[in-house]
Amino acid sequence: IISNAGAQDHKPATSTINCTVSGTIEDSMDDILGKVHEAGLTLKAGCGIGYEFSTLRPRGAWVSGAGAHTSGPLSFMDVYDRMCFTVSSAGGRRGAQMGTFDVSHPDAMEFIRVKREDGRLRQFNLSLLITREFAEAVRRDLPWKLAFPLSRSEVEQFDLDDPEQVVWRRWPVRFESYTVDGEGRVACRVYRTLPARRMWDAIMSSTYDFAEPGFVLIDEINACLPEIAFCLHSLLDDDRMIVLSEYDGRIVKPHPDFRLFASMNPHEDRRYGGTKPLNEALLDRFPVTVRMDYLPFEAEVEVIMRQSGNGDEELVRRMARVGRDAREAMSNEKVFCTFSTRRLIDWARMAARFDPMEAAVSTIFSKVNSFDAKVLEDIVDNHF
Repeated sequence: IISNAGAQDHKPATSTINCTVSGTIEDSMDDILGKVHEAGLTLKAGCGIGYEFSTLRPRGAWVSGAGAHTSGPLSFMDVYDRMCFTVSSAGGRRGAQMGTFDVSHPDAMEFIRVKREDGRLRQFNLSLLITREFAEAVRRDLPWKLAFPLSRSEVEQFDLDDPEQVVWRRWPVRFESYTVDGEGRVACRVYRTLPARRMWDAIMSSTYDFAEPGFVLIDEINACLPEIAFCLHSLLDDDRMIVLSEYDGRIVKPHPDFRLFASMNPHEDRRYGGTKPLNEALLDRFPVTVRMDYLPFEAEVEVIMRQSGNGDEELVRRMARVGRDAREAMSNEKVFCTFSTRRLIDWARMAARFDPMEAAVSTIFSKVNSFDAKVLEDIVDNHF
């Protein structure tokens, strides 16, 4: 849908883009209200907008700067809801917002049930970010820990090695005040533990009664991002470089000042390292090059083994070295395709059943153009 197309003369402040993604909402009053301002202007231009609210600390958490307890992310969602209700979207359409929330956040149960309250968050569609870990906990009827990152001022109050007090999890953002281990996981305080199936039943009940919350299978989406379509909602750094930071096969690194929608097309435009921009006119004004930031070698080996199910560590290490050499070739402009952790995971999964060279044909060489395939074949030969 290209709403507002051709309306430049009488609606110059509108946009033809219907769907946008908010920058990461940081856990501070300044950024929360700043994103409200950005969202208001986005809605005014005729765009819908989506946010992730589980970056905000849970209800009752202490805010040292204010000397008080926070009212939690859902109360701030009420602010966004009223803003959307007040701001008329371009052309008189009702504003559209999507609010997502991590299933491991301490306020997740409140999020699940929030639309049972009359008139609350009616300008939102709501979806839970469902992880593989949670799905497995439901399947095996395990307890589920609701947790949120510890700030530096809280760290001394908890035993980081006690899993009943602290769990280490991948987190969508890593603020300076968080404690991060060598694998990029964040130390999270356990606020509450409940049976995963109890939470599942609450989700099913609310979905049956109110058709919300929806599901976002976030790990599956993130695993596919480098190979299918993705939104670089975090694009340019100060050196005019596209920054793609990757872990568990996902592309992350929010930048609040620049957004671009793009789709993967490794055969058409080498200048953008395999990314075919939809808004080429914009990039013509802001020429950029590509820099890829990948996992450290040991962490990448661990991710490949875990997600592929291939337990042959020596084999996976050789594959990771292929990935390292392929990325070096990309940085030297010998190849123009990306070589993501996701691609290595697919290769390792296939190599668990077939010869690694045969597996490389279907998972690597066939996915790129013939020029890049020849260079990659030579790199693979060097290690196999």
